[in-house]
Amino acid sequence: MHRFSLSSLTLGLCLCGSLALGGCWSPGGTRGWSPNSYTYESSSMIPQTVSLKDTRTGETLFSYDIPVGRQLVIKFHKDHTPEDAAYPDLMKWDDWEIGTRFGMPDKELAVPPASARMLEVSVRKSPEMPEAMRAGTAATTPASPGGPLTPTTPPSAATPASPGTPSTEPVY
Repeated sequence: MHRFSLSSLTLGLCLCGSLALGGCWSPGGTRGWSPNSYTYESSSMIPQTVSLKDTRTGETLFSYDIPVGRQLVIKFHKDHTPEDAAYPDLMKWDDWEIGTRFGMPDKELAVPPASARMLEVSVRKSPEMPEAMRAGTAATTPASPGGPLTPTTPPSAATPASPGTPSTEPVY
């Protein structure tokens, strides 16, 4: 009996640890609990745009029009760069097909601390057709993963651009 309860406890702790270490995504957070992880789905009737604002300045640091049929996943990491007082945290994000529940976002942006940032969600005019169904377009995957994207990068977070890296054009 003692051996059974010890192995059950070990199994439970391993399962909890694997969920906490990452990669489990669903709208509203992981099973209703969100450790600084967010998932936003975009559909034809509810096409969404997600923006990250610096509440100290009102500046939009990141804005993303989620393509229909895709989901935006965001995870914040606290104190990634503690020596940068203005942007100490890191936002990891990615754009995946709706229904993807496991994975690690690989795009990054230095962001203000939690007390100085706000995610703002808006709904675009609907209905919106998926990219593959729009007139004159073939049913292919987007040329650049993530679709329409307009992030701005704080000077302290600027990194050299490489193919597939979003532009740092200002948001207007």
